Amino acid sequence: MEDKRDLLPVKRRGTSSDFPADMNVNVSILIAIKLLFAS
Repeated sequence: MEDKRDLLPVKRRGTSSDFPADMNVNVSILIAIKLLFAS
């Protein structure tokens, strides 16, 4: 989790479209983790 927090400031320095895209990736990763635990 600490590593992802370090990446957030870097994304904020980039374009505004980069930040939502990163959040979407995080959401997809959370869904994938839930699927792994479910199976």
